[in-house]
Amino acid sequence: MNFIEVLSPETIETNVSLANKAEIIEYLVKLASKTGKVTDSNTVINDVMEREKILSTGIGKGIALPHAKTKGISDFVASLITLKNPIDFDSLDSEPVSICVMLLGLEGQVGTNLKLLSKLSKIVNIDEQREEIMKAKTPLEVYQLFKQYEE
Repeated sequence: MNFIEVLSPETIETNVSLANKAEIIEYLVKLASKTGKVTDSNTVINDVMEREKILSTGIGKGIALPHAKTKGISDFVASLITLKNPIDFDSLDSEPVSICVMLLGLEGQVGTNLKLLSKLSKIVNIDEQREEIMKAKTPLEVYQLFKQYEE
């Protein structure tokens, strides 16, 4: 499974204004819900927040990859936002984040979860690609960039 298979233009928004980590996570879950794959938003939010308590998913370089294996979904789904103003996310490098990508995976599908997270991490770890994502004006532009990066 490729990352682009779990992301869609309807689950992407650019230039979003939010205030903190909790708002980011709630917003990303709301976006993922547009697909119909989120069956219980509260469970998903709780599972992602519990995952954050273990170790922040702010991986550095302005990127946060909140994720969880959860019973609150019917299938793998991802959502993405770029932030108008960087926000503190308790990142490993102590820098605020500007790109947040949430991956929600099915419990019991550890291999697929890890493969998708790995593919996502490789995409956002390349400086030029992060810059292109931040410059994108529309959800479709962001989606097409990810499609291009995976080819």
